[in-house]
Amino acid sequence: MQEGGPFYIKPVLILMICLLLTLLAFGLGRLSATINSQEPVVIEYQYPENELTPEDLQHRISDSDGQVVGSVNSDVYHLPWCSGAQRISAENLKIFNTIGDAEKAGYQPAQNCPGLN
Repeated sequence: MQEGGPFYIKPVLILMICLLLTLLAFGLGRLSATINSQEPVVIEYQYPENELTPEDLQHRISDSDGQVVGSVNSDVYHLPWCSGAQRISAENLKIFNTIGDAEKAGYQPAQNCPGLN
């Protein structure tokens, strides 16, 4: 009887190992299929109607040959590519041909605009 015991344990052990390997392979296959099928994340910003997009701002500035811009609600001027200039709404945008024109109008350089300090 002792000789028969190990004879039946080996096939059962081999069968269990094969079953576990099969389940592992199936699970990995399912996991790789879900990873490859995910869509990339796209972040889009919707500009409000009264806010200029960077393209609109650049277009308006290039049309007027202005070098600096300011807002009618503040006393600072910005270079056209500064973040502060891009936040100025269309109805508040004031375009100056030179830095001197902006300073004559009482405007000061923006502290957070690189190139004006």
